[in-house]
Amino acid sequence: FLKVSINQNGTLNIFHKPSGKMFQGLGYFQDSGEVGNPWQHTSPMNDIVVTSLGSRAKISLVEDGRYSATFRVELEIEVPTEASADGTARSTYTSTIPICQYVTLKRASERVEIRTEINNTARDHWLRVVFPTGISTDHSFADSHFDIVKRDIPLPDTDTWKEPAVGTKPMRSFVDLNDGKAGLAVLVRGLQEYEVFDRAERPIAITLLRTFPINMEVSEAREQTLPDLGTQCLGKQVFEYAIYPHTGDTSSGGVPIQAMEFTVPVRAVQFAPSPDGTLPWQAGLFKSPPKNVIITAVKKAETDDKIVVRFFNPTEDEMVETLSFTPEIKEAFKLNLAEEEIEKIKVQKDNTIILKVPKKKIITLGLTL
Repeated sequence: FLKVSINQNGTLNIFHKPSGKMFQGLGYFQDSGEVGNPWQHTSPMNDIVVTSLGSRAKISLVEDGRYSATFRVELEIEVPTEASADGTARSTYTSTIPICQYVTLKRASERVEIRTEINNTARDHWLRVVFPTGISTDHSFADSHFDIVKRDIPLPDTDTWKEPAVGTKPMRSFVDLNDGKAGLAVLVRGLQEYEVFDRAERPIAITLLRTFPINMEVSEAREQTLPDLGTQCLGKQVFEYAIYPHTGDTSSGGVPIQAMEFTVPVRAVQFAPSPDGTLPWQAGLFKSPPKNVIITAVKKAETDDKIVVRFFNPTEDEMVETLSFTPEIKEAFKLNLAEEEIEKIKVQKDNTIILKVPKKKIITLGLTL
C-alpha cells in the first residue's frame, strides 16, 4: 500500500499506491512561545517560531524483519529556554531539545506508525508535529463521543465576539482531511488537540506539549506563581501516532477502523491447550462487517446476565448493521443507555441480527445467550 522514504531533515515522503498520491515533508516539528494557562493558549507579543525543517537528522535501521521494519530518526531543535520575565517575548538564551523517532512500516499495513521520544529541556513553549497534506478542502473530520465531527478550516470573523475563535480543535483518536476521493489521516494515542492551518498545503498540526507555569490569582491585587513545575513537562516525554493515507472519504476510507486498530491493538495471550477446554480452535462472540457502523462496547449488563453490545452510526445516511453470533441467542432487546429494555427485536434462525441504524444514532442491544 505504501512506499516511504525518510528525508535528511527527518520528515517523511509517503507514496500511497492505491490513490497514486504523494505526500511530502510529513512530520516536522514546530515550536512557539506559550504565556497562557491550562485553559487558554496565549502567544507572547514578540513570539519566536522554530521548526525542524533545517535540521540534519541521523537515520539508522534498527529492525528489518519479514513482517516489520523500523528506522530510528534522531535530530535536535534549538528553542528559547523560557518566556521573558514580563511574558512579552521568549528568552534570547536557548536550550537544545533532542528528538528520537522510531518509524515503523509493517508488512501489508496501510499506515506508518511513529513513536517519538523527546527530552524536554525548555519551558513556556508549544511544541507540535506538522503534516502538510496538500488536500484541497475547507473541512476537517475528527472523532468525538459517538460522532465524527465536520469542522470548517477557515476561521469565522470574530471581531464582535467576546472571545476570538481559535484554530485548535479537540479529537479522540484521529483527524482526517479528504476531498472525497483521497485523504490523509493522523491517528493518535492520547493526544487530544489538532489544528489545520488555513494555508494552501493544508497542514495538520498535532499538539505534543503546551507548557506553562501555574499562576494563582487570589484577587486582582494578589497574584503568585507556584513553584510546581509539573505543567512544564520537563524531562522525557513519549508520543505515539500514525499516518494513514486513504482513498474515499473518512468513513469509506476506513479511518475510524484504522484508528481503533492503532489505539487499541490486539493483545495475544496463550490460554490453551487445556484438558477442560470445549471451544473450537477458532471462535468469536460475533462478527460484524467492517462498514460505517462503529462498535463501542461489548460488556456484561450491570444488573443481569445479558451481554450488552453498543454501536453508533456517525454518517449522514441510514446504515444496516448485521451481527452474526457464534453462541445461540435466546432473546434480544433494544436498550437505552441505562440498559433498560425498550423493545424486543427479531433474531434470525442462524443467530443473526439485522438492524437499520438511523444517521447520527446510538443503538444498544441486550442479548441473552
